[in-house]
Amino acid sequence: MARAVARHAVMGWGQAEMDAAFTEMEQAYCHPLQVAQAWKREGKPVVACIGLDIPEEVIDAVGALPVQVRGIPVTPQMATFLDVGWPEGDQELFAAVVSGAYGFCDLMVISRLQETYPKLYGYLTELRRHGNRTGSGIPPLFLYDRLPGNVGPAAAAFNRVVMDRLVESLQSIGRCGLSAARLSASTRQAVRIDGLTLALARLRQRHPPQVSGYEALVVTGARWAMSRSRYVALLERFVEARREAPGRPCRARIFLIGNTSRAVEVYRAVEAAEAVVVGEVPDYGVRVWEDDDLGSPAPSEDLEGVLEAITRRYQRLGPWSSWSDLGVRVAWLTRRIKESRPDGVIVIEERYREPDGWELPSLQAVLKNLGIPWRTIGLEFRPAGSEPEWSAMAHAVSEFVRAISR
Repeated sequence: MARAVARHAVMGWGQAEMDAAFTEMEQAYCHPLQVAQAWKREGKPVVACIGLDIPEEVIDAVGALPVQVRGIPVTPQMATFLDVGWPEGDQELFAAVVSGAYGFCDLMVISRLQETYPKLYGYLTELRRHGNRTGSGIPPLFLYDRLPGNVGPAAAAFNRVVMDRLVESLQSIGRCGLSAARLSASTRQAVRIDGLTLALARLRQRHPPQVSGYEALVVTGARWAMSRSRYVALLERFVEARREAPGRPCRARIFLIGNTSRAVEVYRAVEAAEAVVVGEVPDYGVRVWEDDDLGSPAPSEDLEGVLEAITRRYQRLGPWSSWSDLGVRVAWLTRRIKESRPDGVIVIEERYREPDGWELPSLQAVLKNLGIPWRTIGLEFRPAGSEPEWSAMAHAVSEFVRAISR
């Protein structure tokens, strides 16, 4: 892992000066479990998360650290617990949890952002219930079972009940009680992070881009491995520094689509070909879009009022989730591609990820109308650690970049 995420991943552009803010975020991104374990040793709770639509501000407001679970390769022993037909990314998340790497966490929250996540929750719950060696390293589980998308009054009321249940679980492990003042402050921080993340995306869209794909991956990924107050300060410094930085010339601008659970390897291949990733879906850390309401709840002494505002805010997150309407997903994806103005699109296929497969024909029609070439990278190019597989994927990326940059 350390080799894969080395700073030299930006090869081909010459070495940019890495300031202290980026270096600290890079360390957190590369070693999130070490950061979380250090936090735990200080007597502070840690909450593992699966899904980017989990309300981090509530976790932060009780004094806990939210950490996103990262997948690992599935071993033959772990595979015996899985049904045929599970998306590869979900299998890797399952493997990471079952490995016991997150056993030190006080709670694990799993969302239903992807339609397979509730199934993941069920499998892990059953293993933990048995309490054998496989399930002994699984922390207490909570299913953040909100109903996504535009819903009616009954579903909105249900989502508020789910929020209240989450608050109850977090307060049981929290370092401090939840108050309206603390929650409002945490929400303002989350809103500030979302705004800065959008600003970072705009810097990537410039010609030439002012932020490399690897830098963006690190900076957005560090969101889920650092204290919120520290992360806000570092992100502000980084974004402001990059606003004034010169653009970075490259052979081609690439937009990535698909599971980027092994994102670093893909970014290495793109940047080794002297290209740059100017955008991706799903975003690792970007949870809002241009017309999102970035306003935080008004200061209130009413905790219930603040929780209601947060529930409404999260109701709109995730147009790229597998629960979204196909037309909504394709329209939003088309918009993101247009904003990034890529020379080409690379689609990373994932076996059994049905929503991605459903939208691919519509997406290809959109790209054809826009005159943007694309390349699909399937499982035969997916890096699983062996040099031949990495070489095949890197070669496919290099050939695509060469073709579109002529």
